Amino acid sequence: MYRGVLGVICASALASSAAFAADVSSGPAAATFEITGYVPVICRANLQSNVVQVSGGETKLGALNEFCNSPRGYQVFVETSPELSGATLIIDGREVPLSDSGPILVSSSEGPATASRDVRIASGGGSGSLNFRIVPR
Repeated sequence: MYRGVLGVICASALASSAAFAADVSSGPAAATFEITGYVPVICRANLQSNVVQVSGGETKLGALNEFCNSPRGYQVFVETSPELSGATLIIDGREVPLSDSGPILVSSSEGPATASRDVRIASGGGSGSLNFRIVPR
């Protein structure tokens, strides 16, 4: 009786190992993984000031550094104090008349970008304050 039980155990072990071997030999299993992530929109605009008086009534204010990773782009606005109303901001050679009636668009991008722009002002000797703001689209 001992031999009969041992024979049944061995036969069943051989049968299960044969089934296992058949599964392994069918080839490697395929798997698909999907990885997603979230990148927050970050936008910065700051004026690295290096005020230098230049000829022709212009004052060099420094570099306006822009960074925005918004996929739809961004816009940069300037707001001025009333003392600078009537002055002209010059950004990379492009003249932008200033007023105290609200934010004034000074640059924009249709996609994510970084930029450094030369900023000058022709104020006729007046002084005041400028506030740059970047807005993602």
